[in-house]
Amino acid sequence: MNTSFQKLSLPFDSSHRRGKKRGPRPKKLTKDEKRQKRIDANDRERQRMGKLNIAFDNLRHLLPKHGNDRELSKFETIQIAKNYIRSLHQLLAQTDPNYSGSICSDDDSSFEFSF
Repeated sequence: MNTSFQKLSLPFDSSHRRGKKRGPRPKKLTKDEKRQKRIDANDRERQRMGKLNIAFDNLRHLLPKHGNDRELSKFETIQIAKNYIRSLHQLLAQTDPNYSGSICSDDDSSFEFSF
């Protein structure tokens, strides 16, 4: 048995290049430019989170009241919304013979949340 490794020579094929094609290098940023980019990115993230929080507040107002004065967490809001949608689906399925809606099943019952 031959234990030496042999080099395999294949014809060059440019379609098998690794990585992405490099363009011109971006110019080096000054400290002020880097700081401004970070400030802009932080501002965009604050705006994004603000919009997300408004959406959660709107969803909280659509859900049945849970009897507690504290605000629901985002996780609790999503879980209650999921359970509420499932309950509405079941109610429609039981009371309306023409209802043919479907709902995704949730096999992971460890996330069930109820008040």
